[in-house]
Amino acid sequence: MQLCYNEVQTLQTDVDKFLEDVTNGIYPLTAFAPNDRVPVQRLPGVSGTGGGAASSASSVSGADVDRSRSPADSTTCSASTSATGQAAVMSQSATEPEPEPEKIIESRKIVRMSAELKPTENGSTAFVLTLLLKLEDMMNRQLTAEISESDDADMLVNELVLYGFVKEDDYAELTKMVRDTLQAALLKSASDASAPSDCSSY
Repeated sequence: MQLCYNEVQTLQTDVDKFLEDVTNGIYPLTAFAPNDRVPVQRLPGVSGTGGGAASSASSVSGADVDRSRSPADSTTCSASTSATGQAAVMSQSATEPEPEPEKIIESRKIVRMSAELKPTENGSTAFVLTLLLKLEDMMNRQLTAEISESDDADMLVNELVLYGFVKEDDYAELTKMVRDTLQAALLKSASDASAPSDCSSY
């Protein structure tokens, strides 16, 4: 059995009323959902299928990705790049060896020198060595150091040359003078220790 739309009066009345309500805006037309598919945009001058179509789709897709990138993403990318660069600089700085301190060299020659050796005031076996040096520009230099009996003249003068207190050309002459002063002081100390002490017997 088949019925036509115009043959059923009740159905016709309900449908006509519904269409009138839709026209007046009471019922929105929700039966037609929007199409979520993004249409493919074809670039002008590109024809054919296969490689050309793939190139067009890639171009459009790349443009959409660039447009969809937010400023926050760009800031994050820049911050990450900056942090990576700073880490590389710090790593390079850490691996680089530290430069050696510049060596100080004395260029003035000694024209007059003298040495004096005295025992320390606390009565120990150490001595106080004092060097009086007159340089060629008429400047006077006084060097004082506490030494022991085990110290060597060559070692003492070598340190003076190393730290720029004495010119290297004066090494031999100054070493001889310091050695003679040390030997004389040690001989005097030994003779004083072996000398008998004066005592009176009653």
